Amino acid sequence: MKEEGKEMTKQAMKYALLLIIIGVLVYRFTEHPQLFYDFFSFIGNIFRPFFIGGLLVILINPIVRWLQDCFNFPKGLCRLCTYLLGLFLIIICFLLVVPSFIVGVTDVFLKISTFLSRVEEKEWIY
Repeated sequence: MKEEGKEMTKQAMKYALLLIIIGVLVYRFTEHPQLFYDFFSFIGNIFRPFFIGGLLVILINPIVRWLQDCFNFPKGLCRLCTYLLGLFLIIICFLLVVPSFIVGVTDVFLKISTFLSRVEEKEWIY
């Protein structure tokens, strides 16, 4: 029975030491937050291609499986069809969104110029 108590004490000391180390690290990171941001920015830049690749796999895999099951295409051809479909959808989105965005931005600039001319007429700035 006494051995179990000593073992628990050793385990508790390990957890206490781990907690102290974590506390010191948190304190050091919060003392100089720029180092913290630089570190995670560096890690994020390293893992960004892997994250994008994983996201593409997650998004494309169901479509590839569906094409394989329904049409019995080879896996490479299913991937090619999926990539072409994605590229086609991106092009369609740009063709629909970009012109309306340009119209909206020019409309905002025209309204800003009329608003500024009204402000100058009434001399609200002075």
